[in-house]
Amino acid sequence: MHELFDYLNLVSTNETIEEEIMISTSPSLELKYTLEYTLNSTNTEYSQIPTSIFNNEKLLIYADSSIKKNKEEFLEVFKSGFDIDVRIIFNQELNTNDPVISFFNAKSLNIFLSKFLKLNITQLENLKYKININIHNAPSKIKLKDSSLFILNINNQEELDSETKEFITRFKNKKVITALIPDILNIEEFDNGDIFPIKDTIKSILELLSNSPEQKNYYFIGKYELNLTYNKNLSSTNSINIFHQLKETFNYIYSDNRAADQKLTFYKKVICEFYKKDTSIELNDLTDDNFFQEVLKETIYIYDAYEDGEISIFLKEKKEIIKEYLSISKEILQTTNDYRDTLIKNVIAVIAIFMGNYILKIPTSNNIIYGMIIIYLLILILLTSIQDTLQVSNFNQRKKIIIKHFNFVNNESIVLHKESANMLEKELRLLKFLIGFSILVYSVFLIMFLVLMID
Repeated sequence: MHELFDYLNLVSTNETIEEEIMISTSPSLELKYTLEYTLNSTNTEYSQIPTSIFNNEKLLIYADSSIKKNKEEFLEVFKSGFDIDVRIIFNQELNTNDPVISFFNAKSLNIFLSKFLKLNITQLENLKYKININIHNAPSKIKLKDSSLFILNINNQEELDSETKEFITRFKNKKVITALIPDILNIEEFDNGDIFPIKDTIKSILELLSNSPEQKNYYFIGKYELNLTYNKNLSSTNSINIFHQLKETFNYIYSDNRAADQKLTFYKKVICEFYKKDTSIELNDLTDDNFFQEVLKETIYIYDAYEDGEISIFLKEKKEIIKEYLSISKEILQTTNDYRDTLIKNVIAVIAIFMGNYILKIPTSNNIIYGMIIIYLLILILLTSIQDTLQVSNFNQRKKIIIKHFNFVNNESIVLHKESANMLEKELRLLKFLIGFSILVYSVFLIMFLVLMID
């Protein structure tokens, strides 16, 4: 290829040569590199085309719209005296033991990478060596040093490292694009959307993480359902921000193949419960710029707790908390019912004694009857107040402990809703109201009978 490129530099300039790059995946991974330019018949330098390039089976050379199999056929067309359109097609296979591709200009590398990085990783299944890229003219601004998949202008071939091979094997049956291969490009080049397919990478990661991807909708299904929609008008700033967060998420979850499934389970749980309700939202409308970062942070916390055995402790405590919650809720309900029944019975008893005194005309001083009722009411008020102090205080203390546990567990998105614990507050308020109402009723009766005694 060097002879060909030297010839092109002789007969043309970088600006007059048009380049086209196509990557085909069937039947094998192959790069079709086309160079087109126009030669003037008066420029005799066209005759210096190397004979050797016609012997290269990977090269197809067209002049005046027809294939030229040798140098003589190529030179023949220039006898017409007209300008001649020349097209050179170079087919370069990549899944070989020596994958080498050559470009005339540095800009071709940019075009190649922008296309190659969008390929499904399945296409690299048979790749064993790094792709050696040779650029004839001005060096590229792209830095391929330490790339896991490419080497630039190096004569010796390099085998893919074990981590890259394992990564390709792991995701070969998933819809993962080549751009996700670790260290494929230096991180400082990721923000260049013209080269690195940022938006395609976002969609690839979301498809991998979600439960049910459908076109541009990515469904996360758990306690709640979250539907994230990828929109075409996603701004460049948002794209870069979301890309970095999702790339970090991808790297964390799949850093260890053995732990990936468990991490992904926790991640889906956290992301589904982020809004505490079923939600459909476009990526452009995310109000929290660090949405995916927050979800990842929570996922890491939960997984670390899981690794330390804290999750099993939480689950054990969960049963105890629920058991205590049901117990105290049942006790509060029973106590409330008892107070209601007692209040009704006591009111009926007081009224019955009072009315019975007149109906039966018991030969006893009214003051004695009133005094007995007053003493009975005082005892009721005293006992009710003591029960309020002791029993309700006990319930309150137990309620605080439960709410503390509920809040702790809920904050980690593991067990229960805080609302469940807050139900105890409502039940306790009802109990306190009934106790206070009972004391009020007894006090009204007490005052009434004191007035009757005085009269």
